[in-house]
Amino acid sequence: QRATFNSAAQRAEMHNRLTKQALAANAAGDIAEAASLFAQASGLDPRPTTILSHVNMRLKLGECELAAACYERLLAGGTLSDKARAVAQAKRADADAAVAEQRRRDL
Repeated sequence: QRATFNSAAQRAEMHNRLTKQALAANAAGDIAEAASLFAQASGLDPRPTTILSHVNMRLKLGECELAAACYERLLAGGTLSDKARAVAQAKRADADAAVAEQRRRDL
């Protein structure tokens, strides 16, 4: 059964815990677990940087088309800091290149 967090403070606290766990999972090379944890954290408190981290994990998992579309949406939203925007732009370029490479291989 899923826990219910009634207050914004409770959601923020759990978001922060999940994000720390996700960062640790990523550092340990467990990308699927990191993606899952970032997704859970985003569900509690949809911070743009957490969503960006989740999309980064999707890119690492090889979900390049999904990641490219998500980066585009994040960049269009205007909610990213300058630093996060620069990361999203660079990662979008990586995703676009990976999509192009996948399409070349599929020909």
